[in-house]
Amino acid sequence: MINKKPYVIACAVLALDIKNAAEKLGLEIGLKFLEGGYHLIRQNPDSIFRAKELFEEAIALDPEYATPYAMVGICLYMEVMQGSSKSPMQSFMEASKLAQKALALDETNPPVYRLLGSLYFSRMQYDEAVAALEYALGLNPKFSVKGYIMTFPIGNHILKNRWEEALLKAGLPE
Repeated sequence: MINKKPYVIACAVLALDIKNAAEKLGLEIGLKFLEGGYHLIRQNPDSIFRAKELFEEAIALDPEYATPYAMVGICLYMEVMQGSSKSPMQSFMEASKLAQKALALDETNPPVYRLLGSLYFSRMQYDEAVAALEYALGLNPKFSVKGYIMTFPIGNHILKNRWEEALLKAGLPE
């Protein structure tokens, strides 16, 4: 039986990020994040593709906002991991470029480090993957839930069921 609790909590934390995006950047970008987040959490190829489109639309609305670049990169990574990318190497290269663009815009952006953690994981650079996620955690403790849980291979393989730690650091109930 699949434990759905981590995904429910991840949805709640994502909703807070959407609220923050809407307050900071306006309703239109907030709605793109809301719909994009919905599709991303569904984690099927069609939904991930749609999420990527929505995050790209958010980039078009505000090219100086780092998070949508990271989210498109995360979508590319997820497409590769699910086998729906037509060119995995090209997808990884594009995700790396998006991570660098996002870092250039805002080096304190937790989703960028989640993307970097995923990319490090795919290169079997496990220490770097953990370091990237831990850095994201240091930037925003509430990111820990989303970062650890939503980065499924890292969460399941490297971090070895650190959900309780993530929840505690995020100030959420276990």
